[in-house]
Amino acid sequence: MALSAVGRSKKVVDKILEYYREAIDKRDQHVTKQINQTLKEGEAAILIMRDEYRIHIQTQLPPDIQIFLVRPPALNDIQQILQKMLQR
Repeated sequence: MALSAVGRSKKVVDKILEYYREAIDKRDQHVTKQINQTLKEGEAAILIMRDEYRIHIQTQLPPDIQIFLVRPPALNDIQQILQKMLQR
């Protein structure tokens, strides 16, 4: 419903973006807090999430936590094609 208002009012669009950013920040804070509170020294864990979310979370984690990006080769191919198209 809110998306149907997009393009009609800059104020509405700005408010939607504000709420979206707040929700992302809260999610990132929650995930980071859970990792920091539950992952003990020497333990390993797996967290599966979209790449763009990983970028936000990674900056909030302690430096001794290693993050590996794992994705299928086909996804890399698609991403490269899209990047080339956007550069034109």
